[in-house]
Amino acid sequence: MTSTRRRPEEPADDGFTLQRKRFRVTKPSSPQQSGATAAERPIPVWRVVRHDDFPSPYQLARWLECELRLALKVDVSASGEFLLRGATEDAAATLQEVADGQPRGIVLARREPSRRGVLVGYLTGLPLDSVLEHPLVVTAVRCSYNAGLKRHLPTRQVQLTLRGHVPAALDLGCFGTFAVCRFIQEPVRCYRCQAFGHYQRQCQRRQELCGVCSGEHASRDCVRRLREGGERPVARCPNCGARHHAWNRRCPARLRQIPGSTVPRQLKWKEAPLLPPRSAPQPPPPRNEDAAETRRPRRRRRKRGPSVTVCCPLWGIWTWTPRPP
Repeated sequence: MTSTRRRPEEPADDGFTLQRKRFRVTKPSSPQQSGATAAERPIPVWRVVRHDDFPSPYQLARWLECELRLALKVDVSASGEFLLRGATEDAAATLQEVADGQPRGIVLARREPSRRGVLVGYLTGLPLDSVLEHPLVVTAVRCSYNAGLKRHLPTRQVQLTLRGHVPAALDLGCFGTFAVCRFIQEPVRCYRCQAFGHYQRQCQRRQELCGVCSGEHASRDCVRRLREGGERPVARCPNCGARHHAWNRRCPARLRQIPGSTVPRQLKWKEAPLLPPRSAPQPPPPRNEDAAETRRPRRRRRKRGPSVTVCCPLWGIWTWTPRPP
């Protein structure tokens, strides 16, 4: 029994023809020859809008993989949308052709890339409806902080999901214009060994490491000592060995965990010189008696005589003190 398989160049039953050669992309040998990086040529993501001839989006993905022999990456979004992405540039070009031709009732819509940002200075009393009405905003969530006793109070920052790039500011009409900064996810740090990349429950170290002085004790011991006004511990980062605590925001080890961030030369703490120790207050210099004897004598103030009160019918009553002879 022989099975015949149709080539991709041959027309399908509904008259749809794949022109794979026309969409073939040759990969350059080096990034210098292409003139563009991978970040500048992102592979698009398509969401399945309609699939008339298939009972489910999963059957549609199977048909694309088996019949068209596409290498796909399939995902499901938080809202339940079925997302398709080509694993190679050839597969991405074929998906583009399928989206343009719409064979067998397949309707694909290109999903716009989204970025996360933070709206700064938005007052807590202002509603979020005006933020959601902006054409670039997809979602908006008010940020909060832990105030203790299981209380979470709102802040003036709003976390945004934006379409496309992150703008420098958002114009919200009558509410004003507010600045927008890029959202930076705080890297995961273990509270036992103070290292980045894992949580405390996943740590393999038995002895706890201090995040203030890198000693083999809990960090709360040094923090309690500072609050009580005791001896000040010498700060030493357990990750980079510099003179700061482990949760310092300018720590080079933390900055290396953030994608797209660089460590400037002025932030390399190991090259900074040690600060001179605080010296005890010095006593005042001894009094020079010779200088006191040659000091110019004070000028004696003259004693004023008694004041005189004169009553004038033109100027009224006025008082004056005559100068002594």
